[in-house]
Amino acid sequence: PTKVSPYQFEKYKTPFTLLLNANETEDTIKMMFIYSTASFKETTIEKMAAHFIDILEQVVGNNHIKLTDIKLSHDLLTAKPVTLREKKAEFNF
Repeated sequence: PTKVSPYQFEKYKTPFTLLLNANETEDTIKMMFIYSTASFKETTIEKMAAHFIDILEQVVGNNHIKLTDIKLSHDLLTAKPVTLREKKAEFNF
């Protein structure tokens, strides 16, 4: 049976704010989130990874599942987006 489990990777640097890297071997796909620590807390990425694993487990368990049938956790459904407002006078380019 197919199984989804956490895997510890070395720390990397990326020019991107958030990157999901996936590498496939013979019978395994290893994924890692690489992210800017200036933009994200480790706990935020851990929550994001947990939500992603929940979705993966549903899809792996039923590869014919429809997007509308994928269940999202309650805290993901109630999350509110944050909008940053820029004032041009605050930036010196």
